[in-house]
Amino acid sequence: MNRRPWPIVLMAILQFLSPIFYIGVAALFYHLSFRSTANEIWALTPNLRKVEIFALPVVFGALILVTRKAGYYVVIAGSIYLIVRGVMEYVASNETDPVFPIIITNLVCAGVVAALLRPGTRSVYFNPRLRWWETSPRYVVNFPASITRVGAKAMKATLQNIAAGGAGIETMEMGFLKEEIAVLEFQHEGAVFHLKAKVVWEKAIGGGKQFLGLQWADENSNAEWSAIRKLIRDLKAKHTPTTRAIPPRLTDVKEWFAKIAG
Repeated sequence: MNRRPWPIVLMAILQFLSPIFYIGVAALFYHLSFRSTANEIWALTPNLRKVEIFALPVVFGALILVTRKAGYYVVIAGSIYLIVRGVMEYVASNETDPVFPIIITNLVCAGVVAALLRPGTRSVYFNPRLRWWETSPRYVVNFPASITRVGAKAMKATLQNIAAGGAGIETMEMGFLKEEIAVLEFQHEGAVFHLKAKVVWEKAIGGGKQFLGLQWADENSNAEWSAIRKLIRDLKAKHTPTTRAIPPRLTDVKEWFAKIAG
């Protein structure tokens, strides 16, 4: 499974650490130990405020990692709520109360809202196709193969990529119907694979050739499923290239900051 974009992970980590930041800054203000400050906050803080300080940030961090549309709205609304509550606490505070914890947690919430409102970040929560880390890696191969439609002869094909859930092939055969079931056959290291697959999409690639996106059909036997899983494990062990390469972490970070800078 590919990793999530690091900005999403960073936002989640900041939310998870928000209660620690709050206690840590308060400890510096009171010149007490972290543990003593935590105990004092827990003893003196109203229950609603405890939920806001300790529970909600953890919930928001989990929803950020899940990256779903419903969670997106919850995090946005919840972060705005925490900012408003922080302002109310700031207004109600006096000179003996530490306001820096409130300011820091509000900055964290404001940063999360700003990041989530960016079109590039928002689209990940609304478009499942952009959540590549949830899909199985597709290993790039170049196996001779054949594809057989119901009631027709086998046609030559080339297996271009393969994953636990399906494959991509190149063939001269045209006119496939969506969700049409065909049989894909190929060999790898002496093993013969004979698999039923559903045509998910078809694309002309020139020269009279078609590229088919296939999804393994439920009709395959347990032995055939087992053979596919073993093949995927072998390809992974051999470090076979995938269709979506994961850039180095530092490169990923630089590209994100470049996008922010415009």
